[in-house]
Amino acid sequence: MKDLYDLHVILSTETFQAGIVSGALEQSFAARGTPVDRVPDILGDEFMGDTALSVRWSQYLRRTGLQAPAFADVMAL
Repeated sequence: MKDLYDLHVILSTETFQAGIVSGALEQSFAARGTPVDRVPDILGDEFMGDTALSVRWSQYLRRTGLQAPAFADVMAL
C-alpha cells in the first residue's frame, strides 16, 4: 500500500516522464521478483475493483493518518 500511496503523491503533484516511471516500476518489479507481464493484471479493472484491496487501502490510510482518495480513484490516475 505504501508504494501505491507514493505513486499517488507523485502522479498528483509532480510532472513526470512516462519512460522514467516505467523504468522505475520495472526495477521495483525485478527487485521483488514480480514478473513484468503481470502489469496488465495490476493495472486492470479486476485489480481496481478488488474489494479486499480497497479495504486494505482504507486501513493503511487510517493506520498511517495519511490523506488520499478512495482506492478506485487512486487507481484511475
